[in-house]
Amino acid sequence: MVNFKRIILITIYIICIAIPATAQDVGRNTYSPKIALKTNMLFDAAITPNLEIETTLGKQKRMSVMAEIWFPWYKTKSNTKAYEVNMAGIETRYWMSKQDISHPLLGHFIGLYAAVGKYDLEWDAKGNQGEFYSTGITYGWTHKLGRKLNIELSLSSGIAVGPYKHYEAKYEYQHLIYQYSKHWTYVGPTKAKISLVWLLGKSRKGDTK
Repeated sequence: MVNFKRIILITIYIICIAIPATAQDVGRNTYSPKIALKTNMLFDAAITPNLEIETTLGKQKRMSVMAEIWFPWYKTKSNTKAYEVNMAGIETRYWMSKQDISHPLLGHFIGLYAAVGKYDLEWDAKGNQGEFYSTGITYGWTHKLGRKLNIELSLSSGIAVGPYKHYEAKYEYQHLIYQYSKHWTYVGPTKAKISLVWLLGKSRKGDTK
């Protein structure tokens, strides 16, 4: 079984140690790196809360690391329907064009991601509980909307695998009776994103306000 809380803590830890490593001096002006908070508006529209954080790496900011979580957790009072998904993922990205130090994370990029998660999907007292593991590649493009805002379009493809159990809710829907267990494998598109990107962090002296 996946220890999901541990995965979340490890993902946050990787980001925390990456952020200080990107701090640098430009002349006499020391400034913190640009950090991006993001949300996938396609998931938001599907009532799937999600959050991403991304930070650049290196002086040229041509590399970045991104961590993301999905956390919809809905269940009806009657226990006949459920939409519960927890996912944590991390992705490293290479930006194809030279980056503006004062406004990075722009242009085309390619990435390599890995993700794990668990779910409980139920409809009319029948559902599946399981876990999944996924890895693949991402291609995307980001455009500047304003001094602190970008919009990102991306598509990921890869492989996803995992075990699951099919169940039926019985006895006034208070008990789950498992019918069978299976293992599934999927190869193809895995994620599509139209993300709103909010840049955080101090700008170096002389940047346009």
